[in-house]
Amino acid sequence: MPRFDLPKLKGHYKDCITFYEQFMAPVDSSTTIPDIQKFNYLEAALSGEALQVVSHLPLSNSNYIIALKYLMDR
Repeated sequence: MPRFDLPKLKGHYKDCITFYEQFMAPVDSSTTIPDIQKFNYLEAALSGEALQVVSHLPLSNSNYIIALKYLMDR
C-alpha cells in the first residue's frame, strides 16, 4: 500500500470538512482496503473530542460505517 500522511481531526467543526475530504479520497474510496483497516486508519487520525465519539465502538468491519456516521452527525 502506498504511504501517505493521514489528516488529523481533534473535533473542531471548522476542520471537519477538510478532514472528511482528505480522508475519504485515499482511504474510504479504496476498494482494496477492508473496512476494519479503514476503521483503524480513522481511529489513528482522530484525537480529543473526535476520538471520544467513536472510541466506544469495537474495531470491526461493520463499525467503520457507524463510526463515520457518528462523526458526521456530530
